[in-house]
Amino acid sequence: MECKKDLTWEDDIMTKTFNRQESHLKRLSLSHGKDYGKPTPGSDSEKRSRTYKDNVRKEMASICYQISMFGERTPEGREYIQFGELFKLNEKISNKCVGILQRARKHRLVHFPGETLWQGQDDQVVITLLRRNREIQIYFN
Repeated sequence: MECKKDLTWEDDIMTKTFNRQESHLKRLSLSHGKDYGKPTPGSDSEKRSRTYKDNVRKEMASICYQISMFGERTPEGREYIQFGELFKLNEKISNKCVGILQRARKHRLVHFPGETLWQGQDDQVVITLLRRNREIQIYFN
């Protein structure tokens, strides 16, 4: 299995959408205040939001760990795995494999071509870690 060297994301539709959303949020915060769209500090909503973000961070770190442990390594040292293999590893653990991969891509932890991945259809697609797994585990845990 050969890992593609083109790991750019500037032209990625998901990145363009995220950048567009960020620019809209900046404009809204200018007209409505800096805390627009954020829960009141100390509220139950803020606690739930923090808990959700912590869980997502743990799941992203976990999926990166799986790529590192069960995937392969390029001669340059990049770790990668095919989507089909990663999906099989997560069948019994989590039903959110694709969502977590998309979130990890948003955080620049992994790269894969296309907007999303589909079971069966994209089993041969290569998912590559963009950072060393050790760095990811230290930062997210």
